[in-house]
Amino acid sequence: MSKRTIIFDLDGTLANIDIRKSKSIQPNGKLDWDIFADPASISNWDTPNEPVIKIAQMFHRDGFRIMIFSGRNDRSFESTTEWLKKHKVPYDLLAMRPDKFQDDSWPIADCNPATKEMRYMSDDILKKKMLDTFIDINDIFLVIDDRDKAVKMWRDLGLNTFQVAPGNF
Repeated sequence: MSKRTIIFDLDGTLANIDIRKSKSIQPNGKLDWDIFADPASISNWDTPNEPVIKIAQMFHRDGFRIMIFSGRNDRSFESTTEWLKKHKVPYDLLAMRPDKFQDDSWPIADCNPATKEMRYMSDDILKKKMLDTFIDINDIFLVIDDRDKAVKMWRDLGLNTFQVAPGNF
């Protein structure tokens, strides 16, 4: 059986979030999640990680399925899909964390295939649940992520994983 699926993380992997992150830091040094998760912040401040996007484009041209698993809150689902389109990021599935800030608002994004119980999971557990829900592990050719604990989880599953940036957070 030929492995034909590539999993990409979004924030810090396909998207450079340095500007959004720096503009979301409060005077006490903590992240202001209302600013950080605001769809307008994503649209205005996230920049493309060109080498990683090029990898996605090349694999897609070669017939691989591109899956994006993100811990990003899905209240930004629409701005995220617009950002992906603007930067020519191909994908077959985009799964995002269900909105964890507004419990009564399910579902935020009708197109988000994530399930309600994925709302409060840590990034590594969330992505493992997405894997178990959406993909046959035997079909995965490669995973590309930045976060240390997610990279460890992928590698512990025996998956070839590229870590594109330091991710000890």
